[in-house]
Amino acid sequence: MHSSEGKNQWVRRWRYVMAPTSRLGIWRLKDGGYFVRVRVTDPRTGRRVQCARALRGLTVTIWDAIRVRDQLRHEGHERVEGAIRSPPPWSEYAASLFEARSLRGSSRRRRAVSAGATS
Repeated sequence: MHSSEGKNQWVRRWRYVMAPTSRLGIWRLKDGGYFVRVRVTDPRTGRRVQCARALRGLTVTIWDAIRVRDQLRHEGHERVEGAIRSPPPWSEYAASLFEARSLRGSSRRRRAVSAGATS
């Protein structure tokens, strides 16, 4: 192995070029700043929920990243417990939108038909 290969620690993950740090869940960004990722396990299903955030800028310190990691972990626990409601899946949103429009459209059609019949 060449000496330059051992020093090349930059990898591309999650659309960022980053290098690992000694802290769990925190990576150093090549452009400056940190990338923070937290995974929380849902006790009901056993699934792991991921929360991630990029802290950009040359003035961001490792302590800022640790603070954000703790905040993300807290938000992840709240999301798993149901205190923070996640946005609905696209399929549920589309179904509710279709239902609302069909109800609204049918009443418009009835009004238009009844208005045309009375004139």
